[in-house]
Amino acid sequence: MSIDLVKLQIQKFLLSETPEVLAIKGGWGVGKTHSWEKYIEEYRDDCALKTYSYVSLFGLNSISEIKQVAFLNTIDTRKIGDSPNLKGYSRKIADLVKDTKIPYVSRYVGGIGNLIDSVAQLSMSNTIICFDDIERHSQKVTIKDFMGLVSFFKEQKNCKVILLLNEEAGDESFDDYRKYKEKLLTGS
Repeated sequence: MSIDLVKLQIQKFLLSETPEVLAIKGGWGVGKTHSWEKYIEEYRDDCALKTYSYVSLFGLNSISEIKQVAFLNTIDTRKIGDSPNLKGYSRKIADLVKDTKIPYVSRYVGGIGNLIDSVAQLSMSNTIICFDDIERHSQKVTIKDFMGLVSFFKEQKNCKVILLLNEEAGDESFDDYRKYKEKLLTGS
């Protein structure tokens, strides 16, 4: 796929309010993440949805952790490109506080990690969510469960989801990606 075509597809994706999933696929080092970051920054003022989250699956060990990082990384689209190293910052905060107990609240939700998970579940609506490094997912996260989360964000939370991945680098669990992508993807 040419760079101009990728740019055009990303532009159409960002300018529409329609909940959908778009995959940008290619080998490692071809510039998927770089292109996505460049074009979302270029179109940040024109995005139909006004909140954005970037999540790398590399190092995340559960669907709950993925949801928490997505929630903690959410920013206003007009601030895309303005914050240095936002990708790693929220993860550090989540790791520091996830097992902290809050009197009275802990009785009902367990700890801050569970509270963040609950708030994330409620608040992640109408958001552009970029999932990167899918082929580097933890063995503790199945692609089937991840695709279920993508479906949930699209169908239930009216989100636009972008997947950046190297299909060829995935293991046998990527059979589930190939199986479920037809249901989810706008154009692959």
